[in-house]
Order: sequence, then structure tokens, then C-alpha cells
Amino acid sequence: MLKEQYLLSIAHFMYESGKKVAPELKRVFSELPEDMKLPAIYFPDPEVLSFPGTLSSDRLNYNWFVKVIAISTETAYEIAAQIQRDVCGQYSLIPILNQDGTETGNYIRLEKPQIKKIDRHTYQLAIGWNENLVYYDVDKSALGNIQHIDFEVSRKGD
Repeated sequence: MLKEQYLLSIAHFMYESGKKVAPELKRVFSELPEDMKLPAIYFPDPEVLSFPGTLSSDRLNYNWFVKVIAISTETAYEIAAQIQRDVCGQYSLIPILNQDGTETGNYIRLEKPQIKKIDRHTYQLAIGWNENLVYYDVDKSALGNIQHIDFEVSRKGD
């Protein structure tokens, strides 16, 4: 639930920001339809990378490559740039929303969004953030006998 709540909160923020430039902006969450109305903001599934954290946690790194598509390249850029300015203007803090759309009082910190032209009429916003995935019920006996090993480092000539 937390991942979906983050994604929908970020998508809502970006959509509302983009509407400042293009009030007729449409949201697309699944495959791009052939008869898509423009301008549109397309939210594909994010890429998720997993990294080791501590003995009882992992760090998940989310990368979301959101596409802004418009009738003109200039409009697509203006929408993407407005979203970038609004994210940065919030210190990269996006309010997390409840299912009813109200703010929870909690925030998710995004990395600074990057804008890149990827095709005619299309700009990509690269959005990233990290999440710590904590394992509360870690069976420490499964970790084995971890021992601290001291060793000396000597430099050549010492």
C-alpha cells in the first residue's frame, strides 16, 4: 500500500502542477492509447532497484521516468519545467495523500527532477526517491555467528 500511496501522491502533485500551464492536461497510467488526447502526462511503472541496508533492512531506489506529451515540443517543455520548478520550490517534499485525497501530514523527499527531451513533442521527467524497507521480524539465528575481526594495516616502509 505504501508504494501505491507514494506513487499516487507524486502523480497527483505533478498533474496539478502541470495543469497550471495546460488546464486541459490528461493523466495516463496504463499503456498509451492510440487516440490519446493531448497534452498528457504518462506515468509508466517505476524502476525499482534494491540495495543492502543494515542486517534488518534494505534500501529501495525508485526511478520514475514520467513522459509529458503535447501538440508542440515547446508546450511539453513548459509543462515539464513547471513541474520541475514546483517540486524544487517545495524543497523536493511532496505531501503524502490519504485514499480520500486529503494530506496525511507526512512527506516524501524526491531527488531533484531532471528534464530531458526524448522525442518530438515529448519531454521526460526523471523522478527518484529512496525508501528503507525494514524487516521487523529478523531471525537473528539465520544470520549465523558474525564476529568482529581486527586486523592491522601496514604501509610499505613502516
